[in-house]
Amino acid sequence: TKRRVNLPLPNDTLLLSESRDVQLANALDGFSIFPRITVPLVGAVPDIETFTSSSVFLVTLKPDEDRGRIITIDQRIIDDTTIDAPRLIFAPDEYLKEKSTYAIVVTNGLTGGGIPYAPSATFQQFLNRYQLPADPVGYYDALLYYAMDILTKDLGIAPTDVVTLSVFTTRTVSDVPVK
Repeated sequence: TKRRVNLPLPNDTLLLSESRDVQLANALDGFSIFPRITVPLVGAVPDIETFTSSSVFLVTLKPDEDRGRIITIDQRIIDDTTIDAPRLIFAPDEYLKEKSTYAIVVTNGLTGGGIPYAPSATFQQFLNRYQLPADPVGYYDALLYYAMDILTKDLGIAPTDVVTLSVFTTRTVSDVPVK
């Protein structure tokens, strides 16, 4: 995104060290190679036994020897504090590479109340365009097409099994987070 983090500073009642941590995060020019990822959902709270690396995972997209490698997830949390809008929170099971592109994939293996999740209306429109095949609409759509090609052609995942998909690129990591 080429955007800098600009977190609000905590109020004065918090520890000075917490304020300095936020100031440091705002000054960093980099990317966490072990990010916490959040995926918002609509509908029932996900069934915990289906929130696994089989239904939610990352895939490497960089066109090299690593392309199409599945990265499992760890530290799984379901935030169900908002009715009908649960969030999946997780981390990759390994450090991500700098300057690499990844897809976050959620499949219909994830269920809520025993019923598989389905794509949103917007993502279903994307899937319809992809399956026609129609030309991508813009740069990000082209990235999603590329990710879908890897999922379907390289990994054998049917487009109808994909509930949602997002693509992101890591940047360089400054030496402060590495230390």
